[in-house]
Amino acid sequence: EESAKMMGLGIHAPKKDHKRINAVSSHARVEGKDRVDVTGAPQAPPEGRPMASKPPLEITGSTMSTMSSTGNHLGTQTLTQLKEAREKRAAGWKLEKKILSYHCYRSQELSKDPDDAKVVRKLIIQYFIEDDMLRILEPPVPNSGLPSGILLRKARVPKKKGKGFVRWKDLTIGADVEIFQVRYHIYDADEYTRRYCENQGAPLGPAEPEPDVPSAAQKLVRKEEAPRKPKVDMIGNFLHKDRKVLRFLTEWDGGGEQAEKRRFKLHYFLVDGTIEVLEDTKNLSGRDPFPVMLKRTKLPKPKLGSSELYQTLSQTMWARPPAPVAAVNPSQAGAQAAIVGSAMGKFQSFVEEHDLGVGRIVDVFGRKMTILACDAFTRDYYRDQHGLRFLTIEELGEKEEINAREEKNKPKEVPPYNGWGREEDTVQNVGSLNPKPPRRDISFELGNASVKLTFVAKLVTKDVHDKDRRFRIFYHIADGTIAIFEDKARNAGRLQGKFLERTKVKRPGTEVYFTGNDFYMGAKVDIFGRTFNVFDADEFTLKYMEDNSTRTTFPYANASFAHDRLGDVLLRQEQTGEMKAGEMPIADTLLAGADGEGNVRVEDLADDIRSLNIGLVEHEVVTLMRFWKMKGDFVSVPSFLDTARRVSNGDIVSLKDKVVKPQARVKDTTAEGVMSRLVAFLQRRGVGGPQAFESALAAADPSKLMVLSVSSIDSILSLLGAGFSYEEVEVLCSAYIVEPSATAHRRTVSYPSPAVDYRSLLRASRGSLPANRQGAVEKIFKAFDRGGLGIISTTDMVRAFRPRYHPRVRVGELSPAEATDEMLSFFSLDPRRRKGNDRVKREDFFEYFLSLSNAVASDEAFVDLVSRLFFL
Repeated sequence: EESAKMMGLGIHAPKKDHKRINAVSSHARVEGKDRVDVTGAPQAPPEGRPMASKPPLEITGSTMSTMSSTGNHLGTQTLTQLKEAREKRAAGWKLEKKILSYHCYRSQELSKDPDDAKVVRKLIIQYFIEDDMLRILEPPVPNSGLPSGILLRKARVPKKKGKGFVRWKDLTIGADVEIFQVRYHIYDADEYTRRYCENQGAPLGPAEPEPDVPSAAQKLVRKEEAPRKPKVDMIGNFLHKDRKVLRFLTEWDGGGEQAEKRRFKLHYFLVDGTIEVLEDTKNLSGRDPFPVMLKRTKLPKPKLGSSELYQTLSQTMWARPPAPVAAVNPSQAGAQAAIVGSAMGKFQSFVEEHDLGVGRIVDVFGRKMTILACDAFTRDYYRDQHGLRFLTIEELGEKEEINAREEKNKPKEVPPYNGWGREEDTVQNVGSLNPKPPRRDISFELGNASVKLTFVAKLVTKDVHDKDRRFRIFYHIADGTIAIFEDKARNAGRLQGKFLERTKVKRPGTEVYFTGNDFYMGAKVDIFGRTFNVFDADEFTLKYMEDNSTRTTFPYANASFAHDRLGDVLLRQEQTGEMKAGEMPIADTLLAGADGEGNVRVEDLADDIRSLNIGLVEHEVVTLMRFWKMKGDFVSVPSFLDTARRVSNGDIVSLKDKVVKPQARVKDTTAEGVMSRLVAFLQRRGVGGPQAFESALAAADPSKLMVLSVSSIDSILSLLGAGFSYEEVEVLCSAYIVEPSATAHRRTVSYPSPAVDYRSLLRASRGSLPANRQGAVEKIFKAFDRGGLGIISTTDMVRAFRPRYHPRVRVGELSPAEATDEMLSFFSLDPRRRKGNDRVKREDFFEYFLSLSNAVASDEAFVDLVSRLFFL
């Protein structure tokens, strides 16, 4: 129907498509092939390509003539050929403006700069489906400085080595495409391209990441955006910062340690950043008052190593150069300016306000100036603009004034004593040019002119010839001088008398003189290389020290302080049970030396306190003894301990001029009560207690009558320190009085009246073994008594006796031989001849161990002693 319509009506071809004609002509220009042959029939177009525009058709009969616009006959076509050509042309129109877009990049060298040796440029490849042509575009980048837009115009691109043209099937993600000897790498495509390839059966792969290397455009943009020197708003600075100056006070040491320190004023002008340095001259400084050191200019910060630069700039920029400089020839001014300009290029930058601050060092053309302070405006400016707090010039002046005052009041160093006059005179000579005599406390010297403390000392030395030398040390209170005299000794072989002239002596290694506090009993004093051990003092010295004792003066002579130290240790032992190394229990040790009522002689109490090893010096022990001696010869141990506790707790503030009397106790004056007190007294003395009592009784009976008078026994107990009255001794001996008829068988002598059987008294005073200790002694006795007769042989005892385990041997009081003789004497045997009664009864055997039991505190130790003393 369409053919008939065309043939009957003479339908002409559509109007010319100028765009298509231009594309074909452009294609012809680029490719140089497939040109239209105007002399004959045109060649058939490639597959998929639309027909080119033709001149109007003239149809005559069953044939159609194709005429050009110029009238040339181009040939004839049948109707079928025309129809096929029209269908192909319609298929090409469907693909018109259908473009596939691919994202790619290429590497390119822009310059010889190492940073830009290889850059990456991102591009877009467009593929026109209708005619298989390519076009390459580069997206524009603002301020990149590189050409953008169309890098390759629309054209058919031949493949490498001339094997056809690049088709859309050759463009895949991840592939490298070479276009006119330039390699492009495709890493992504748009959505339409992906759908088209997928419909054609060739889907594209996943997109690759974009290249990390910045593109050339981005690099140029980065260079364009690099920090530049900010432009100075001269008008704004003038309006806001004119006449605003930061003022600093600086100091320059002159370039050396011995050089003079000079001060300068540094002004920083905020309006243009210039600096001037003015010299801060003072009156009578001896310098020419030339105010300007550096005229107003910008102060550069020099680089390292520019000594010539300093010299060059100093000759042109210093207001007053350090050294004279020859006049500059005007003809040389330009050359000199060029030198300065080239030299300025060696500087990094100029000093700005953030480079200044109190405590910082400013390099002013080689001169290191330290900023000391600033004025009030500068302080407020840095506080508001930078949040810094600086020292002002006024505050610096006050600080320097205080330092100068302290330096003035600082004690001057005294040179060493040269031996002329006294050291006090040397000190006065240092203080002033016109020295005055040192001030003296005349009233104190006159009041203590005759007061001198006397101490007895001996030398601390290993020389056997000097150990027995005795000295008297005199300390004069009035002037603090010391004199030493040696006591006379017969046949000593040396001169006695003055050992040290009266003089003031310094403590070893110090500049402090000895004082009265350094001398006390128990002190070791080093005087000119000789060490003296002070062990005694006269009565006046002790009394003077006690009357004038305080915390700082003679503290060891204060009874309150001595009780306080003793009480502290006592409370610690009682409350915590803590015992330091070598310490003895205070309460148990002191009560062990007291009698049944807790009384003890003052001398014995002092000996017990010395054995405690609690850190009391000898003078403190003597102070305690003298304090309690004011009551009498005896002191109550419970009262003594109670006083120490009360002083330590603060219940008693001071014991000065106060005598604490022992608390009264109700005494048991019966025979049993007195005997129990005697037993307790002897047991506290240990093994030596009963033996000393026995020895004293035997010595008082030279006639071996075995009886003594009551007065004799009272005297013995008094010598032992038992503390019994005569009436109590009479009650004690009343149970052991014997009649003369009971001793009629003895030889005729005068018997005391009344006569006391002291052996029975001695046996009763030993007491009896505790029940828990009798078992151990019974075991040993049965081992000796093999026949069970209740009698053992002393020969067997001597063979089994091991004296090295005897308590008195272990503490060093007896030797092993003496311990053996003591045992034999106890059983009435002659230690030398070993003669006498060879039999020992059970009662005597137990009585011997009763004397040993008093020396052992615990039952376990006693059982161990019994098992070791006799080897069975």
